[in-house]
Amino acid sequence: MRVRRVSVPVFLLASALLAAAGRSAGPIASAAPSAIGQAAAPGNPLWVTMTPMADDRQMLVIIDPNERTAAVYHVDAATGTMTLKSARSIRWDLLVGEFNAQEPTPSALRKLIEASPPTRP
Repeated sequence: MRVRRVSVPVFLLASALLAAAGRSAGPIASAAPSAIGQAAAPGNPLWVTMTPMADDRQMLVIIDPNERTAAVYHVDAATGTMTLKSARSIRWDLLVGEFNAQEPTPSALRKLIEASPPTRP
């Protein structure tokens, strides 16, 4: 995997975005572009991840776990342009028990476990 040197411009853009929202991006500065993500420090509740995409772009995902919201941006490496692709509340998404679930679904597993006799050590 090739690491693109877009992390500094992206960090500056993300810092400006977060500053506009009244938050500090300081703890995120040390985060390298990653598909895993980087949780911010206690004073900054945002979770941020960068993922390389085709045609010299990166996808920036910012999740605010306190507000239960998510935003997705595409960042052009050549220009540093950051384009908002999606933003939404995920509050209701997190309450869905099953969606696009394959067998065995969580409810099928629960029924199986509830129907089974208790095991003894």
